Parts: sequence; structure tokens; C-alpha cells
Amino acid sequence: RRVLFRSARRPPGGHGSEKIAVPEEKQTKHLFAVAADNLLSQLAHTTLDFTLRGPAEISVVVVLFNKFPLTMLALASLRANYPGNIELIIVDNKSYDDTRHLERYVNGAHIIHNRYNAGFVEACNAALDYVTGPAVLYLNNDLQIGLNAVALSLRRLFSEPNIGAVGTKL
Repeated sequence: RRVLFRSARRPPGGHGSEKIAVPEEKQTKHLFAVAADNLLSQLAHTTLDFTLRGPAEISVVVVLFNKFPLTMLALASLRANYPGNIELIIVDNKSYDDTRHLERYVNGAHIIHNRYNAGFVEACNAALDYVTGPAVLYLNNDLQIGLNAVALSLRRLFSEPNIGAVGTKL
């Protein structure tokens, strides 16, 4: 039997010599995909609402090529973890799965359907033409937004005038 966890020692100040199980990247991706597939049944009869009700507090750019379940999980986590005005800009790089019908599942997003797979950088540049928010978040569709992550990042970004970008720990 293969073990898909690697061991990590407790940080200084931890109790005893126990080890903490840390999932390997392959297992983490698999678990994320399973969670995304499970979420689809919950979202089948509802839509995610990104309709702006005032000025955008943040513009979120998501570049996609297939992986519809992962996209829905990422967008659901974004909506659940930041209640503010999100300007969602999605660039679909010629997907052939349900990603091409994202309008059925997401309200209020500006969705650009490319006629070809333009790649990440070209798609990001195309999305910038639609950005109106004071900050831009480039969100991969294989990530879940952590609790308060967007609000804390925005607070840090705007805490000092010499800060131009913030990154997160994945």
C-alpha cells in the first residue's frame, strides 16, 4: 500500500515528537477534484451571484480551459468567503466541457469566450480591458479561497501606499 502523505515535524514549541501528516500534491489535487465533483450536485439548481451592487471592491480574473467542476468549487469558495462587490471576469480559452456554458451557473460575471486557446498571459491581458476595481486578483480555478483571505489581502494591499502587490500562501 502506498502512503500519499509526507511527514513533517511539529514547529518549535509543539508537544512531543509526534509528526503531522501533510498531503502530497498529487493527493491534494485528487481530493480537490473529488470535492469539486461533489459540489456540482449542490449547485445544479442554483447559480452563483456576482452581480455588482455598487462599485467593484476587487476585480477577479479567472482564466479557464475546461475543468468545470474545479472552476465551480473555486468560484463558490470566492463567493462564500468574500461578501463584498466582486467584479468577476472570466476568460474561457475555448473549453469543450461545461465551462463553455458557464453563464448558466454564474450570474453577473463578464465572460469572454476566446475562439482559440490563447494561453494564460494573453487571456489575462484581454481581461484587463474590463477591470474597473481598485485591485485585481488572478485566481486559478484549482484553488479554494480561505476564510477571510480576500479581505485580509485587500487590507494589507491598501495599508501602505508603497505596497503594490500581495501574495498568498497556497
